[in-house]
Amino acid sequence: MEKMANVGGGRSRNHGSTTFFVTLDYLFIIVFICFLLFFLSKM
Repeated sequence: MEKMANVGGGRSRNHGSTTFFVTLDYLFIIVFICFLLFFLSKM
């Protein structure tokens, strides 16, 4: 039981880093879509 709590604590401790990477991923996707729309509008 304590082992499970320890794993959960470790997971929540790394959650901030994971959230940062997810935000970075979404930002990259948004920038890519904006670039794609800009490129298509230029054609």
